[in-house]
Amino acid sequence: MESPVVTSDEMRAAEASAFARRATPAALMEEAAAGIVHAITKFFPTPGHCLVFAGKGNNAGDGFAAARLLASAGWTIDLHLAFSEKECGPLARKKFRALRPKSGPKNHSPLIILDGLLGLGAKPPLREPITTACREINRLRNESNAFVFALDLPTGLDSDSGAADPNTVVADFTLTIGYTKRGLIADRALDYV
Repeated sequence: MESPVVTSDEMRAAEASAFARRATPAALMEEAAAGIVHAITKFFPTPGHCLVFAGKGNNAGDGFAAARLLASAGWTIDLHLAFSEKECGPLARKKFRALRPKSGPKNHSPLIILDGLLGLGAKPPLREPITTACREINRLRNESNAFVFALDLPTGLDSDSGAADPNTVVADFTLTIGYTKRGLIADRALDYV
């Protein structure tokens, strides 16, 4: 069955409907994390090294939850927090604290990046410290042959219009959560998704 294409307002309404049916944000985040890991391991079945770039909201929480599952599957994890832990929202902070990255020698191949900086509703232009984090993701993609997985949408891309900040993350894979966002299929988003 094909996923519908939705606006950010329609996605928020779908989330509100799920919460009205007693789904919890934490349970939905775990479901999203399982889907993220399933997609990653479909393309990269052998554990490697994962860099998690995280903001402070639920998109970061999705990244932390997925990283926890990847770590339990043998991946080494490095966290790149754009904000301090205390600035994270309550659910993102909870998922961050549950993450126990695998220690020991680093697996360097494959190298993947989870873009969990910004999610639904973020609009260009980007601001610091997110701009610097996006530049670093794009640099690692180009210079270290890292594969970038955008969680829900690449940071810097407008979820409704597809407008992009000049420093928008260039994703090799965009893993939509819930539904495809309208901005992801806009012609001007093609270089980023």
